[in-house]
Amino acid sequence: MRGMLDCRLKAAVLAVSLVGGAVIAAEPAPAPGTPAAAPAKTNVAPATPAPASADPLDAIKQPTDWLKLGADLRLRQEYLDDATTMSDDVKNHEQDYSRFRARAWATITPAENLTINNRWTWEGRYWLQPEAAEGWQTSYIICDQLNLQVKNLFDSKSTLTVGRQDIIMNEGWLVLDGTPLDGSRTIFFDAIRLQMQLPDNHSSLDMSVLQTHQDPEAWFPAIGNTATYPNGHGEPSLVEENEFGVIADYKYTVDKGTNFDAFYIYKNNDQELRNGDQGEIHALGGRAEHAFSDNLSARAQGVYEFGNNRTPYETPGRLNAFGATSRITYAFKDTWDQKLGFDLEYLSGDDPNSKTNEGFDPLWGRWPQWSEMYANTWATETKGRPGEQTNLIRVGPNWEANPTKQLNLSAAYYAMFANEDANSGITADGNFRGNYFQAVAKYKFNSHLTGHLWGEYFFPGNFYSGSNQSEAVFLRVELNLTL
Repeated sequence: MRGMLDCRLKAAVLAVSLVGGAVIAAEPAPAPGTPAAAPAKTNVAPATPAPASADPLDAIKQPTDWLKLGADLRLRQEYLDDATTMSDDVKNHEQDYSRFRARAWATITPAENLTINNRWTWEGRYWLQPEAAEGWQTSYIICDQLNLQVKNLFDSKSTLTVGRQDIIMNEGWLVLDGTPLDGSRTIFFDAIRLQMQLPDNHSSLDMSVLQTHQDPEAWFPAIGNTATYPNGHGEPSLVEENEFGVIADYKYTVDKGTNFDAFYIYKNNDQELRNGDQGEIHALGGRAEHAFSDNLSARAQGVYEFGNNRTPYETPGRLNAFGATSRITYAFKDTWDQKLGFDLEYLSGDDPNSKTNEGFDPLWGRWPQWSEMYANTWATETKGRPGEQTNLIRVGPNWEANPTKQLNLSAAYYAMFANEDANSGITADGNFRGNYFQAVAKYKFNSHLTGHLWGEYFFPGNFYSGSNQSEAVFLRVELNLTL
């Protein structure tokens, strides 16, 4: 694993440098002995004007009542080894690169309950490994939000959002990322979304009609080169096909700890790239969440998929797939706010000997839901489509704690299995994918600076062939500065 030590040293230097800056820019603490503010009395006008904000940036972020501005800069150093093929013998099995994502946004409120939201994003990368890709991947600036939002529509608790926007349904299992090929730079959809609170005050309806495009300039012009990336980094497509979708999610809330969902999703794929999908998918599903006590809670959701979908790993045929995911959590309610969870997920796999396609399709859930590293591994089974989770049984515990208000720690272990043979060229006849481990430390330095250290390790099982048994590694250090 040459390069790993260099990656760790660079990450440490970057973290130490910016942590030093965070200390200088940290929020001022109250003077020793300063008493707590007394609770405000109702119906009594203040004797003096409200004090000015302690954050000098507030005047920049909101220069007028009708305008809010914002910006952030995310700095990442990432290292992957054998994350795709689990083989040290494969050329370019190591990846070592820096990521620099900058975003700027504005929210205009021309009238009560009416807002216009706009955000532009750029993310460049500097590659250290593989050597053939060494150098800058500058990319382009893209509009990832431009929408009109109307709240309290028709004097009800309803919100209508029209235009380019982010849409996340529940935990993002099936709907989160409309642009999976640009990593986490953007996740947007071009959509019309109506979120309605129904008159019974227990029910709500969330409906969207959406479109995604392979071409980053399909509806809005980008700034910069969108034709090719330098140094052989591939083409800058956002997704492998043009996609049209309809989403309807009905939620019923029994009480604070119990709610149920029933949803229908339609997705139509129009192939653009060689490994793009063609066809349509219908998905019917449900979700439930319940708190059994102050300490014990659980959530689960499942979906049945049908239609006629040509996937990159299946001849044209009828789609008949199923998936389910669940988590049970015990909260200790202690000084560290510890939580212990247990996950169980099942995603049906495609039987290579059947003319029917039984492979689960994650729809718009192609993002690192539980593993940054294994999101890359799926590409070997789906003809180069990262994040295309399918053919999986995942089971295991996870732990989370907050030793201080600033520090969050988490860890997870998952045993992973496959339901069917993948015939991907790197797999064997076994069903055990392997053992997966994850550890994460997140820290909030102040209201403007956060960071984390992230590590993952994977030991391949007999699902992979004898020449694809190298352990896989993912390491990341991140700092995020927000205006």
